[in-house]
Amino acid sequence: MTVCLPGGYHWTPQPGQAVLVVKSGPEGSPCLVGAPEAEGTVPGEVWLSVAPGVGVRLTKDGKLRLQGPVEVDGTLTVNGQEVVP
Repeated sequence: MTVCLPGGYHWTPQPGQAVLVVKSGPEGSPCLVGAPEAEGTVPGEVWLSVAPGVGVRLTKDGKLRLQGPVEVDGTLTVNGQEVVP
């Protein structure tokens, strides 16, 4: 089934997860458009999560919050300075 999301979002629901399916278009083709809102989400924020305790939150005050182990592929620059392990 087609998953219809805003640009930049990529999501595959978990098997058995409750989702919203809308039939649209000339042939009434089904399109999965979302799932119930996550608890603790503040209006205006974006919270991407794949498991409890793991996720990325974009906050209304401009912060990017990472929760869980973080791996970086490529270079990492902090305040204009490259961080080398």
